[in-house]
Amino acid sequence: MTLKEKDHWSWRHKIGVPDVLLRGDLFDRYDEESSSIDFGCLLRVDEYGFFLVWEARGKEAGVLDLAQLWEARPTGGNIKDLRIVAELEQRAKLTQNVANLDPLDSRIVWLTYGQDLVIVNNLYFVAATSQIAKTWRESINEFLRTYKIRFACPMQCLQKHWRYLCLSTNERGRIPLRNVVRTFASGKPEKMVHKCLADLGLSGDKEREDLDVVLFTFDKFLRLYHKISPRTDIQELFVKLSGQKEYLTRERLMMFLNDEQRDPRLNEILFPNFDVDRVNSLIAKYETDESYITQGKMSGDGFLRFLLSEENSPVFLDRTERHQDMDQPLCHYFINSSHNTYLTGRQYGGKSSTEIYRQVLLSGCRCIELDCWDGTGENKGEPIITHGKAMCTDVFFKDVLVQIKETAFLRSEWPVILSFENHCSKSNQLKMAKYCLEIFDEMLLTGPIKGHELEPGIPLPSPSQLKRKNFD
Repeated sequence: MTLKEKDHWSWRHKIGVPDVLLRGDLFDRYDEESSSIDFGCLLRVDEYGFFLVWEARGKEAGVLDLAQLWEARPTGGNIKDLRIVAELEQRAKLTQNVANLDPLDSRIVWLTYGQDLVIVNNLYFVAATSQIAKTWRESINEFLRTYKIRFACPMQCLQKHWRYLCLSTNERGRIPLRNVVRTFASGKPEKMVHKCLADLGLSGDKEREDLDVVLFTFDKFLRLYHKISPRTDIQELFVKLSGQKEYLTRERLMMFLNDEQRDPRLNEILFPNFDVDRVNSLIAKYETDESYITQGKMSGDGFLRFLLSEENSPVFLDRTERHQDMDQPLCHYFINSSHNTYLTGRQYGGKSSTEIYRQVLLSGCRCIELDCWDGTGENKGEPIITHGKAMCTDVFFKDVLVQIKETAFLRSEWPVILSFENHCSKSNQLKMAKYCLEIFDEMLLTGPIKGHELEPGIPLPSPSQLKRKNFD
């Protein structure tokens, strides 16, 4: 039996990573949580577009899942620790021409990330020049705009786990065994994981407890995964289909694909049945036994790889690139909307935030709510946003508009509807109108579009006509 390693990276919808992110640049990294600085980190995106990686000499590499990254932005003076600011500025003076040194704020790439919209974490990377920082901010935001890995199939998820382990190297450039064990030991004894590693020849350097990255191939990772977490459901299906043989014949596989796997509601012209040539192509793509490929057979391993592949993705990936008709009246569409957008928690006694508007817009929301009230106490004379008469904290109306302006169209060009719940006095309503005009400027729709006047019988404008516009 001759086995071969498969090319698991030939996805039809592979993410293209910009050269500037692949190549990487040197940055100083500030960790807000530990209040420490790593000087001279190489910051880059891995070649498969899964992770942002930073590597400092003599330290373990840092890895951030790009699916958790919200945006890259300038600091705006967000680093409050004066000691850190002084260290960063002193470092720049020692390593660069002081006469041509750009201001610290302009050289920072501020990354916000998190698993939800409320708990947001920060990372700060300081570039040598403001131009490098600007290029990175723009490149990261543009990359996230077209990011599709959230639609990954099971095999891509496994590849992502493997890449994370390969990138999370120690100071020797090797994979710590504890990282591998931690990945697989959930609900499993650690001894079992170590035994499976040894069975695959991956026991590693026992003295230092790490693995060679080159030897830890994806095929070995996949075999380790199957040993520790076998897919008994797929094994049972394979036994049933094969009649307890070690392989599926071409004919039996074709019958399964057409009679059991294929949705009978599909159009037979657009989605034709599998024929011999298509089945042979699948066998050649997913089977690892060369002799089975020539005989038109598929082993249990090949069958498993096929079922976990993008051929069976829960979301058809070609749908993410399909043109959508956005030229119908606005009222013909479902709109991703947010209620009480400003609240980060409870409706009663909760906390209001300007930051949450950024996260909501970056997540794809196109209709946001602003509950506007007259400020009281030290905020008297200013419109505020809060959950009225519910003992919630408040934020300034104008501060929310700034957040909306900065993020409304970072991820999408489709219009943003501002849903005002207006409880303000006439004087504060005038201030609200003034702030909207000044802050949004050309982004604000101030009148009806020609041919779509707000009159009975006249249809609303389409999303295409309202691109990059905010309106109430």
